[in-house]
Amino acid sequence: MYSFSALDIILMPVYIVIMLAIARKIVQDHPNEPAYEYFIKGLYLKIIGSLALCFIYLFYYQGGDTINYMSDARVLMRLASKDLGSFFDILFNGINKEKYSVFNNELGFPQYFHNKTEEWRVIRYTVPFSIMGLGYYIPTSLIVAFLSYLGNFRLFVVFVKEFPDIYKKLALPLLFIPSAAFWGAGILKDTFTFSAIGWYTYGFYMAFIKRENIRNNIVAILLASYVIIGIKPYIFIALLPGSLIWLNFTRLRSIKSAFLRALALPFLVVVLGVGGLVLFNLLGSSLGDKYSSIDKALQTAVVTQQDLKRAEYQGASFDIGNFDPTLAGITSKIPAAVTAGLFRPFIWESRNAVMLLSGLENLFFMGFTIRLFFALGLFGFFKKLGNSPLLIFSLIFSLFFAFSVGLTTSNFGSLVRYKIPCEPFYLGMLFALYYIKKDSPVNEEVIEELTIEQQEDKFKRLRSKTGFIVK
Repeated sequence: MYSFSALDIILMPVYIVIMLAIARKIVQDHPNEPAYEYFIKGLYLKIIGSLALCFIYLFYYQGGDTINYMSDARVLMRLASKDLGSFFDILFNGINKEKYSVFNNELGFPQYFHNKTEEWRVIRYTVPFSIMGLGYYIPTSLIVAFLSYLGNFRLFVVFVKEFPDIYKKLALPLLFIPSAAFWGAGILKDTFTFSAIGWYTYGFYMAFIKRENIRNNIVAILLASYVIIGIKPYIFIALLPGSLIWLNFTRLRSIKSAFLRALALPFLVVVLGVGGLVLFNLLGSSLGDKYSSIDKALQTAVVTQQDLKRAEYQGASFDIGNFDPTLAGITSKIPAAVTAGLFRPFIWESRNAVMLLSGLENLFFMGFTIRLFFALGLFGFFKKLGNSPLLIFSLIFSLFFAFSVGLTTSNFGSLVRYKIPCEPFYLGMLFALYYIKKDSPVNEEVIEELTIEQQEDKFKRLRSKTGFIVK
């Protein structure tokens, strides 16, 4: 178990000052991008979330995954000082019973060892940050929070590039969701995957939608996918269908003739369905044994849900009902699972302060969803949604992800953590639909139809409102 030290507190303000100095330099390097008006403000919340999570796990829970990850990272750091060859072997190739023999009482023993592949990846990712944090828990957590925030902010940049006129409105759902700032700011699986989703989305948008800096952005996609698949493969499965639809609807919108678009739509649906299945099968072995086929994925969903129903979770458990590991059995749970993934725990289901925070957020999510449908109506909702492939992607990913989490999770303690990746996508999509003017087409179409001089004039007027320097 990691031992808390006074040096954690002494070093904490030093690392915060360094991070804020780096953040100011980043903002200075992007003087003409409105999104960066919120970079430091969002970072403040991330730092607060990281410190809150550290202290809650240290003094309230007095242990937990984040403490254990740090403890094992320190064991590997001590191993590096004694046996550098074994350190790099374990860091890059993992651990087994034979390699476990290199540890002793002096070095300590890793807690995550047997059948803990996903946990070991988190530990291996944590080690470099732990070295930068001098082996102290709070400095290391702050570094993880800062670097993961870069991925979270990239998602905000994508939305701002698509909808620059409402970037101030989009800051709240993309950067300032409290539970996402809390659960996505510590040494946890969720922090790494949450950040990787942001990098994946940004890389996909820039490489395949905007077609800019393609090589570097494809590298970003591959690295982000590696992190996601290695820790939580089901997230990548949720990203796949939305990504394919995003790309193909973008191509479909480039067809000027409405008649040809109508003819192409059925063909597109078939291609997406077949392409998705083929891609899933090709990636089967990479996704791990649990997700190597559709049958195994369905069986994993049932096993995971049953596992989380164990007695130790009964104090904060919920149940959407049993289901068979078949498409029919799982499909029957779509309404209950999606509701759980997006809106639970309800505020009256809260059992502690952390759950109450999530309950209040969920109340806002549900209230804003209802408000949007009253404002637009069902037809208006889908009409505006259809104008933006990004928002279509956001909705599809949110629903797929919420369904996956709501289906396989049966205790609120896990649910409030697992659901954070879909929150900014879902709420960002709602805000964009609500605040886009009724007569305003998608930003991408507006920009494409303007001349270069008109584009420059448009952005100069926007920058003058934000106070950004125009070169």
